Order: sequence, then C-alpha cells, then structure tokens
Amino acid sequence: VKAELAKVSEENLSNAQNMQDMEKMYEGVLETLQNQEQEMLEVKETHETVMADLKAECMNLSADLRTKNESEVILKEEHNIKVKKLEDEVKTQVQEMSDVLLEHSIELTDLKQRYLTLESEEQEKQKQLLAKLQ
Repeated sequence: VKAELAKVSEENLSNAQNMQDMEKMYEGVLETLQNQEQEMLEVKETHETVMADLKAECMNLSADLRTKNESEVILKEEHNIKVKKLEDEVKTQVQEMSDVLLEHSIELTDLKQRYLTLESEEQEKQKQLLAKLQ
C-alpha cells in the first residue's frame, strides 16, 4: 500500500506540475490575446483617425472642386482611389488581426480542454486510490 501510495503521490506531483505548466501556457496565450486585442484597438483607432482625416480632406476637396469644374472629375476619382486603397488596407489589417485572434482563441479553448481533461483524470485517480484504500 505504501508503495502504491508513493507511486500515486509521484503521479500526483507529476500531474500537478503538468497542470502548472498548462496554466503557465494558458496565461501566456491569454497575455498574447490581450496584447493582440490592444493592437486591434490601436488599429481601429488609427483607422478611425485616418477615416476622419479623409472625410475632412474630402470635404475640403469638395469645396475646392466646386470652383474648378474642369478638374472636378479627375480629382474625385483620385480621392476615391486613395480612400478605397486606405479602406482596403485597414480592412486587411483588421481581418488579419481577427484571424490571429480567432486562432489564439481556438488554441486557448484547446488548452482549457486539455486542462479540464487532466483535472478530470486526476480526480478519477484520486477516487480510485480512495476506493483502494477503503
């Protein structure tokens, strides 16, 4: 019984270390997700600033264009191309950040599941040991 207890105790220590390692990995992934979330917020703020600047620029250009009939079409097209390009770039950045966040979210879910599985196995071993001891 003492040998069995020592073996189970050793397994428990190993499982506890594994659980601590999983918790550290979980915390690392969580920190990464939080950092990426902050980066996404910064990208969003930059996008909003760029869009506000573009809107202001567009309004200024529109006022100027009213007095310049000959160049009106050309300037609008150039402006629209710039706006579309910037919008596409920002959308691409936001999508990339969203993809990374989703990927890390999936990894986090997998880590949580592994943690819960280890915890469940540990509880089952403890139940079996108690049953053996009784």
